[in-house]
Amino acid sequence: MIGEQIRMSQGYDVLQPKSGEAYPIPRDEWDLLKNRLAQASDAPLAFHTWGSLLLGAAVTTAVSIFVGALPATDFARIAAWAVVVGSAVCGGLCLYFAWRERKLRKAQVSDVVAQMELIERRYARFTGAAPLAQQSFSIEIRSGRYGTPGRDADVTAILRQLLSTQGLHLKVENEALGGDPCKGMAKKLVVEYVHNGTAHRKIVDEHDWLQLP
Repeated sequence: MIGEQIRMSQGYDVLQPKSGEAYPIPRDEWDLLKNRLAQASDAPLAFHTWGSLLLGAAVTTAVSIFVGALPATDFARIAAWAVVVGSAVCGGLCLYFAWRERKLRKAQVSDVVAQMELIERRYARFTGAAPLAQQSFSIEIRSGRYGTPGRDADVTAILRQLLSTQGLHLKVENEALGGDPCKGMAKKLVVEYVHNGTAHRKIVDEHDWLQLP
């Protein structure tokens, strides 16, 4: 065996990998999972940092106004209050955007976990069930379009990758379907598929769940 024949320098022995179960995953599906994890890995530190600094500036300026640490002129007081209001508003917006970014990244991670669970179910072992070749279950995705009429994207390949032996359960979101083909517009997912020899067509609104069959 290779592990028995190769000996590295400095006295290191090359160990053979232990045997175990493995999931065969297509390369494009693996790359899709990596890209989504990479998008979800960066925390929104910039928005959070700027929000904290601006709110701190607002509080500090307000304290200076109340304790009389500023020059006793109308212009100084107006300028100070302008700083308080502007800093508070901008700081609040930064913290709001940071919260939205965290929520989006959490949703992206949940989508990746859901796809990994689909992969697990795709190769799940059936106890006491007939072999897959003998089961009557059969589903084939013919086409998938996501977006609005005239501004939609072909997502057939993505849907076929996510399809398992038990069907497909997917939340219709931009992140799960490769991006937003028409920003700012309400989108729909139109899927044409064949289930047990019968053709079907299903239309699902954005943010709703697609269930096949």
